[in-house]
Amino acid sequence: LEPEGWERVGVSAALAKSYAGDEREFLALLGTLMESALDTDTRIERRGLFGGGAIRRIAIALGDYTYLLEDPGRGPLSAARKRIVRGVALKSEEMRVPEWIDALGAAIEERATTSQRARDALSKLIDGG
Repeated sequence: LEPEGWERVGVSAALAKSYAGDEREFLALLGTLMESALDTDTRIERRGLFGGGAIRRIAIALGDYTYLLEDPGRGPLSAARKRIVRGVALKSEEMRVPEWIDALGAAIEERATTSQRARDALSKLIDGG
């Protein structure tokens, strides 16, 4: 693999490892990571009257896609990817969470090529802290 491929494996593997531990903790970790790395491209919705509760939904806009991960409250997390062109959603694709993690990891790697904040956040994730 070329260096970029190894880096992508690192991002996807780190996200997948976190997801394998606990889905709700993964959602919280992902929210924290995305807020620090891609704050202007990340929207987080929280539960509770004043939005101070657990994360209910994360939307991350990267390239031509918006990646959505949602906690329905019961059962597994739901994941989707929407293709956005000039502000219009053209296609919405439901995905299994592991596939979503791979796609998000690739998109984050692409963003990290131009964003120092994204690179720093990814280094923390891959290094485990």
